[in-house]
Amino acid sequence: MHRILTQLTFVATCLLITARAGAQGFTWATSGGAPGVANSFSGALDLARDPDGNIFLFNDGNTPQQCQGDTVLPSGGPGSINAFLHKFSSASELQWIRPVGPQFQPFSIRCDEAGSAYLLGRTLVNTIIVADTALNATAQRNYLLKISPEGDLIWAYDTGMPLTGGVSRTTMLHYSNGLLYFQSANLAIACIDTAGNPVSALAAASYAPQTAFLNLWFKNAVSLSNGDLIIAGEHRGELAFGNEPSQPGDAAAAAMNRYFFLRCSADLDSIRWYRSHGHFQDRLIHHIPLVVDAADNVYSCATLGFNTPIPFGPDQITNTALPNGIDAVLKMDADGTPLWMRPIDSPASTYAYGLVVKDDGTSLYLCGQQSSSTATFGPATITASATGKGFIAEISTEGTYLGGFHTGVPAQLPNALQSFSFALVAQGNGRYVVSGLLNTLSPWELSCTERLPNRGFFLTEFTGLPDEVPEPQITQVGNTLIASPVFTGTIQWLLDEVAILGANGQSIEPIENGSYSVIYTNETGCTGSDTSSVLDVTTAGLPDPRGTAGTLEAWPNPTVGFLLVRGLPFNARLTLTDAMGRTMRT
Repeated sequence: MHRILTQLTFVATCLLITARAGAQGFTWATSGGAPGVANSFSGALDLARDPDGNIFLFNDGNTPQQCQGDTVLPSGGPGSINAFLHKFSSASELQWIRPVGPQFQPFSIRCDEAGSAYLLGRTLVNTIIVADTALNATAQRNYLLKISPEGDLIWAYDTGMPLTGGVSRTTMLHYSNGLLYFQSANLAIACIDTAGNPVSALAAASYAPQTAFLNLWFKNAVSLSNGDLIIAGEHRGELAFGNEPSQPGDAAAAAMNRYFFLRCSADLDSIRWYRSHGHFQDRLIHHIPLVVDAADNVYSCATLGFNTPIPFGPDQITNTALPNGIDAVLKMDADGTPLWMRPIDSPASTYAYGLVVKDDGTSLYLCGQQSSSTATFGPATITASATGKGFIAEISTEGTYLGGFHTGVPAQLPNALQSFSFALVAQGNGRYVVSGLLNTLSPWELSCTERLPNRGFFLTEFTGLPDEVPEPQITQVGNTLIASPVFTGTIQWLLDEVAILGANGQSIEPIENGSYSVIYTNETGCTGSDTSSVLDVTTAGLPDPRGTAGTLEAWPNPTVGFLLVRGLPFNARLTLTDAMGRTMRT
């Protein structure tokens, strides 16, 4: 258990970096979808989390879907394209599955504070069926569905967004402070409240498209600390919002696919700024990842176009090798000023689909897909053919890649496994959930989680910490014993080899002299435990060295022998009692 840690202790900085390179910490995993080679169409493209930590996801398919022993048929019968909405507990237990059909393409999902889910997608026919509830709809139109925590349809809202053609999707769906935001027309977005009532809308001031598609692609949004929205989307042509100048302001640049970023008020009435960057390739069925940190810095991911210098703040990158593009992580401040752009280091196209700020605020996780070859994230190199082509990586808020690990296993019979990672959410307490696509019949496992039958999507929780349980060390600071390193598994303190009731934190204050130790245990994922060396404590019950004149002190307390007293006033009366409260001496 200690072999890797022992080899690295000779250089402290090496220990940190290498641990991140091999870090995984998968605590549980599950899968679902259609069995067989075809599997589900796209896997789990998006995730949402409610306040209780329940997880919502969807996958799409036209055959019966299976998950944790449940089988659900598509609405409309075999061959009908359905979105299958799943709800899982925070511990991965399936709560329910709801088919949405009979011809429904899912785009995005979000949750509100009450635990209701909102599913955005497109119906191709004039009927929408959710489980046993059917309603009339306008064909070739985007709809927003509200689903109760129990899985019942509450309402369906016609967003007004028509079929746009092609493979790309208008995926923007954002929830904040009781409002839902989505694309409502070719050049516009709108928001409604959680009862389905329209609130406001915002449209581009002008757009001169350089493509057959006349619409913009609003792809994602996120809220700043003051409630303002940052909105991301795609355009190809001159574009303007509000009184901001039209961008990019150059005919050659306008002919390329570009990403726009827009800051506006929560009520959509005021535009703060608008920026256009590129040449970036389109995201097709995927979001443009978009998150903010505690300081309102904005992070995103972009697919670099081919053979075009792309400036972004102090950085300029030219992708000269990969016509299909390669992804980079971007950072800008709340005023839209570009701060840095960091491409993934790979000789083959590699894409980042999900992004989340870590709980400590010092770095982010990204997840995605390799096409082939290798991808290097700081000290970690991931080989696509050996790991299912899915990855999770870490990058600091200053733009340094810190490590990465895979979301699959080496190719196994009967077919090579694909396990692309698509979406990320934070569960708190250093735990994160990732979902994605499983493809082919090969068995699948993550780290030490159990091997699961292949379906069409996967869902797993991870900590990003090393799989091995670290050997705990105890240090004493004053009257406090502290265990290190910080551990997210189970902690148990011992006194003279006996467990101390309720002593399960990173530190304790001993009340008795004796031999103290601590045990770290992983009860999920890579199970195991390790125990610290013993630390003998002989100072419990000694007087506080901070005591001052006028302070009454008695030590040791309790005692089975001598009792020393300091600070008694003249003619004071002292009573000694036992643990039962009986007077022993006056």
